[in-house]
Amino acid sequence: MDTFTLCEMTTYILITQPVYTDIHPGLKTIPLDMEREFTVPYGLMIANDPSPSVKRFIAAVARVEGIQSHSGNATASR
Repeated sequence: MDTFTLCEMTTYILITQPVYTDIHPGLKTIPLDMEREFTVPYGLMIANDPSPSVKRFIAAVARVEGIQSHSGNATASR
């Protein structure tokens, strides 16, 4: 929410995914007219020694996304 509030209080422009359309009452969403499909990179930040439940979550994400883990760091296999 801090990022959205910062953009409301300044003249910053924020490009987000459609899921954030109604996230902040002080912001107006203007859809981009995109002629081609694009992707947005993302990542997960975790503690150096994550809890067992976080480890299970990371393993589930890796299975869904086809990610291979190397020395604790996940890297895309695509």
